[in-house]
Amino acid sequence: MKTRIRKIASRFTLHASLLLCSLLTVHSSLNAQQYGWVDYRSKIPDFPGDTVLKGGSRYIADFKDVFFIDDNEGWVTTSNGAEFDAVILHTLDGGETWDIQTPPSKCSPIWMLDKNTGYAGSGDGFIYKTTDGG
Repeated sequence: MKTRIRKIASRFTLHASLLLCSLLTVHSSLNAQQYGWVDYRSKIPDFPGDTVLKGGSRYIADFKDVFFIDDNEGWVTTSNGAEFDAVILHTLDGGETWDIQTPPSKCSPIWMLDKNTGYAGSGDGFIYKTTDGG
């Protein structure tokens, strides 16, 4: 009799877990629709380093980090897999247009205290600070 109770309890736990996962997935989808996700791929500029050919190798830029201080102003760090030509993209209009900023080296994480003061970490162990937004 104990074996049957354990099997029922195990099935109940499995079904409850699956139901919870399903509900969370639906909730996440509804939130994304509620906030109106927009595909901005066409608005990202062709910036230096998005595709680099060097020595027969081809590198394509990846977005590494995104930080917005409000609905309009934000920064995106990029890396192209090479040790050069990574950029930081900056927008003042919610991603409609982007300015290109060139950091001293590839940066991955970026964190801004306000529109002027921020920090970006690099893969070579440095932390860079800006006091003018980049």
